[in-house]
Amino acid sequence: MAEDVLVILQQALAKEEDRRSYYEDAAQRAANPLAQQTFTFLAQEEDKHAEYIQQFYEQMKAGQGWPDASECSEECKLEAAQVKEIFTNARDAIAGEVTSDTDLTDAYDLAMQGERDSIEFYKAQLAAAADPGAKLFYKALVDSERGHLQLLVKTQEFLDDTESWYFEEEQWGVTG
Repeated sequence: MAEDVLVILQQALAKEEDRRSYYEDAAQRAANPLAQQTFTFLAQEEDKHAEYIQQFYEQMKAGQGWPDASECSEECKLEAAQVKEIFTNARDAIAGEVTSDTDLTDAYDLAMQGERDSIEFYKAQLAAAADPGAKLFYKALVDSERGHLQLLVKTQEFLDDTESWYFEEEQWGVTG
């Protein structure tokens, strides 16, 4: 069983490294400041995940069992303040010049599919896990990848239809 866990953790590590590499490349190719900041942020997040997975891998390989997943659970959370900061930092640079960009749309579509794939991978591991530490670990990763997907959805919505995004985010009420 320990060998199976090591293989799963190696696969998870490869997924995180692939996502990081994709986000770094997408950030370099994107001309839009919001997209650049989003992809750069997500690359950093995937790098953190890879570090956690590597630590878990090393402990499991040494036969120490599942480490405490609470640190990963807290560190892997995507906080609303972080999302707000990405939008705030990019808002001035965008200066109302958001245009439709087919390459950017494709980049977001691929990024979102990658996050969905990671979610499904970690959900499958969560469902198969018997150890409580493993369950906490995989749940933290599922939650984190869901946060990444939500960030991508929000930024793509902003880029595709800025006025509607502001309407939804500001919760404007129509009176009259």
